[in-house]
Amino acid sequence: MEQISSLLAAAAVGGFAITAVAGKFMIPALHRLHFGQTIREEGPTWHSKKNGTPTMGGLCFILGILAHTGHRLGHVQP
Repeated sequence: MEQISSLLAAAAVGGFAITAVAGKFMIPALHRLHFGQTIREEGPTWHSKKNGTPTMGGLCFILGILAHTGHRLGHVQP
């Protein structure tokens, strides 16, 4: 059980590190590809500043966690 806890903690820390680095490159790429949300005119006026915000930024988190978890699972001794 202790090995699983340390594995999960390492996956969380490593996943965050991968996500932080990948986000520096992925968010501008998503801007260039126009993967941004469109704000409707009916909404509040202060929502207009969110126009063009990438909507797939959560993909960085998922990929970072999966990549690091997969890497760590490859090094686990049965």
